[in-house]
Amino acid sequence: MLIALAVVGVIITMITIAIMFSISNFKLQSDEVNIQSNIVTAMECINRSIIKSSNIEIGGIDGTVIVTDNEVYRLEDGVLLRNNKKITSGIDELNIDRLDDEVNIEIAISDRKGRVHRLSSTINIR
Repeated sequence: MLIALAVVGVIITMITIAIMFSISNFKLQSDEVNIQSNIVTAMECINRSIIKSSNIEIGGIDGTVIVTDNEVYRLEDGVLLRNNKKITSGIDELNIDRLDDEVNIEIAISDRKGRVHRLSSTINIR
């Protein structure tokens, strides 16, 4: 009887460890998907606006504000705003540089473990 109780205890412990491991992995994967989604959403909005625009101005501190024909993008407290409306959040860095006919954009987000995820894009202006 005592041996059966010990075996049941070991089995329950193993099942609990497996469940906790699965939950931990799910949270990490969910965070990763959210980070990728936020970066891609921000980049697509900015890229689309630049491609459609005939007038592009970059300003603000460290190039964090971009003005196209009728849209203003800026980063404020980790939130990317377009005409003062939230597009996405969780962004740590937004760097926009213009060199002649090229606009270089880099977006960075840090995860819970401190790893930095970056996405960059170069657009040639017509």
